[in-house]
Amino acid sequence: MFKTYDAVTLLIFAGRATAPHVSINSAVFGTPQGVAFDPNGNLWVLDPAGMVNGAATPALFEFTAAQLAALGTDNAPEPVAIITSTFLKSPRQAVIDVLGNAWLTDPVSNTVAAYTAAQLAQTGTNAIAPVLLISSAQFNGPSGIAFDSSGDIWISNNGIPAAAADQFGGGTTIIEITAAHIPALPEMGTSTPQVVSDVTLSDAGKANWLPGHRRRFLSSSAMRRR
Repeated sequence: MFKTYDAVTLLIFAGRATAPHVSINSAVFGTPQGVAFDPNGNLWVLDPAGMVNGAATPALFEFTAAQLAALGTDNAPEPVAIITSTFLKSPRQAVIDVLGNAWLTDPVSNTVAAYTAAQLAQTGTNAIAPVLLISSAQFNGPSGIAFDSSGDIWISNNGIPAAAADQFGGGTTIIEITAAHIPALPEMGTSTPQVVSDVTLSDAGKANWLPGHRRRFLSSSAMRRR
């Protein structure tokens, strides 16, 4: 299944279909960006300008698996949960881990935020601060985010951070934070740790890594030769 969006509609494609299989035309959508499924099959949509209480607001919207199954008869459902926070400036992409915790990028605040499964389990409209707000000198408009099979996080930047300019000289970067260096999720409050990436890759094919991580890295030029 492939998912994309336009300004007010989330389109869901099935298999290799060239036309949308179904669509979500929710009134809460402003400029929907990233989407992610939790372990229960519920869909989360990140929207930097979602309509919350009549105002454009950075928000996370949840649609249940049951709502998705019923899109054929009701394609304009209201989200069962809405999360807002003053920490969210422009949520872009998200990944939800196997425990149901959500990790999302925010290029405007230049951070990666994390919400626990317990926070995501709340219904209704709630102002909830993330338990983790990660910053790094290697971040410059973090956008894409994904976990690999080792539990490491890979993050794509919109631009190259000033801290890496000497190594790369220009271009965009993809950085890796290994599982051992990902901060633990606190039980309460909002932790704001600074992290250093273990591997950094530029679109110019240049790389930088911390000691002991060279064997894990495959350069972009090597990938092009494969």
